[in-house]
Amino acid sequence: MMDLSSLTVENVAATIGVGIVAAWLAAAKYLKERKAPPQPNAADVVVAGGTIADMGPFRAIAAAQEKTAAVNERIAVALEAIRDLLLERAQDEEKEEEIVRRAEIMAQQMLRELGPKRAPINRRRKPP
Repeated sequence: MMDLSSLTVENVAATIGVGIVAAWLAAAKYLKERKAPPQPNAADVVVAGGTIADMGPFRAIAAAQEKTAAVNERIAVALEAIRDLLLERAQDEEKEEEIVRRAEIMAQQMLRELGPKRAPINRRRKPP
């Protein structure tokens, strides 16, 4: 049977601490081995060397992407200019509509002022 007098807080804490450190080291070693790259065999080395040596297609793709990006940028600039023109045209149309509306109101007022003055209507009859 175990002697309970040797169980102190310090002994228990030390045992738990040693256990945690041992588990930490074991997990670190396991993860390190798991992440290690696989050992290359001769076929892998030849294929990797062949793809690194022939970069021509990748350079062509990169050049085509640069051209596409430049074209897309020019299209975006042109679309912004078109949008600005359309907004300006819409604002001009609104101003024109407002001018025409005001001109119509002024014309109606002028016609009322310049229209024939009617004589007051006599409602009494003249005696015969």
